[in-house]
Amino acid sequence: ISYRPLMAFVMLFTAIFVIVIGILLSDKYTKVGYYLKTIAFGIVIGMLFHGMGVNLLLNMNHWLASRTPVRKEYRVTDIRFLKPNKLARYRTILPECRILKAIDQDNPDDCLYFH
Repeated sequence: ISYRPLMAFVMLFTAIFVIVIGILLSDKYTKVGYYLKTIAFGIVIGMLFHGMGVNLLLNMNHWLASRTPVRKEYRVTDIRFLKPNKLARYRTILPECRILKAIDQDNPDDCLYFH
């Protein structure tokens, strides 16, 4: 079994389990059961929309990737390290760099310049 059906099964089982506990407690006319049932329905609705959102996001990435033309591979040849900003609130440990020039792997005359 793959990851997505397994997660869907776990989410469904958890939601049903919480709903059943909420219904059993609400039959005793306690406010705990009412709140638990409300939370369970909220969890179910949240899981439903979360699953739809993740599925839509994955499908959107797949659709965009299938329509995107194959791009070339470039090799970075020139980079420039940036001076650290001493006035920054959060200082970075690693030095920041900027790509200046990249060359096409198949055609060395084809270069990309970055400013």
